[in-house]
Amino acid sequence: MKKWFIVLLLIGAGFFSIESPAQAQEKVVWDGAEIVKDQSGKMTFTKDVKVYKKDSSGKFVSMVVKKDNYFRVYDVEKYDGKVYYWMSSGYRVQTTDLVVFKDVPMNLRISFFSDSALIVSSREGILKNKKQHGSILKNEESRGPSWFWYIEKYTIVNGKLQVELDYSGEHETAGYKVKEFIPGSDVKVVEKQSIPSGYYITTQKTIAYESPLLTAKQLREVEKNTLIYVSTEPYNVINSFGYASIWEKSWYNNLDYKLPVGHYYISIKKITPIEDIQPIGTYYTTKEMLINSLLIPRNAAVTFYLTQNDFGIISYKDDMAVIKLEYLSKTPLDLK
Repeated sequence: MKKWFIVLLLIGAGFFSIESPAQAQEKVVWDGAEIVKDQSGKMTFTKDVKVYKKDSSGKFVSMVVKKDNYFRVYDVEKYDGKVYYWMSSGYRVQTTDLVVFKDVPMNLRISFFSDSALIVSSREGILKNKKQHGSILKNEESRGPSWFWYIEKYTIVNGKLQVELDYSGEHETAGYKVKEFIPGSDVKVVEKQSIPSGYYITTQKTIAYESPLLTAKQLREVEKNTLIYVSTEPYNVINSFGYASIWEKSWYNNLDYKLPVGHYYISIKKITPIEDIQPIGTYYTTKEMLINSLLIPRNAAVTFYLTQNDFGIISYKDDMAVIKLEYLSKTPLDLK
């Protein structure tokens, strides 16, 4: 049951952003056909072919597609050297000589979003895997310690997404410089979302994902009533997911509990602000504790929120913590 006390940090990612018009707009026509939001490409066939999908019972059903008929493509999967195009109604087609695919220009794709973010959707990554599946593409520059600095810049040139990277210093990626175009089929366009910063609680058991894509690898279960902190970054949520960092703090050693280190994504639909949780009441600490670099003295008054087995969630001076119940008292200590 100690899984309940995993702590997550939802942080922003400094998203790459291109100013986009409001979503309400006139019909957009490209290459002789209307394109729609979330469409990444257009596909036709050089001859009549049969395509397949699984129905709700798991059985395969087919449909005959006529030569030169136009189909919208919403997602493109790339892995193990293979490419699959997802059509409407759940049909998926592997690329062959019979398939003719065209990327929708990136400037048109983002025009459907009020505030867009770009995510690497290819499972094989891009730029020789310098940017892996799920990476958020963003303009940024870091000139930190002399051993490592980098510049990362994305622009749209004639409808194509161009990247310019320059890694210097002594880091393992040092000396890597590139300026090239990224295939639009390797990138997913999503709408940015944000939620107020602060502490949250998971309202039910949920899944932590490797990236903010719905097709991302599932990494672990996150128990109900897990304490989560959302940072003050302007965009800490995209596509109904938040960027989550699980870290290990030294004070957890006092609880005989270790946390893995890593970055994960979690659905914002399954969390609620700690302010929405009715506190159990005011309790008092029975020992001095160092939590999140904050020293909580013995006999300090803390707000007690939730309990499960031998642990509970408290707040003290606008900070939150998970501590053992044995370190709490319903009444102040007699310090005489």
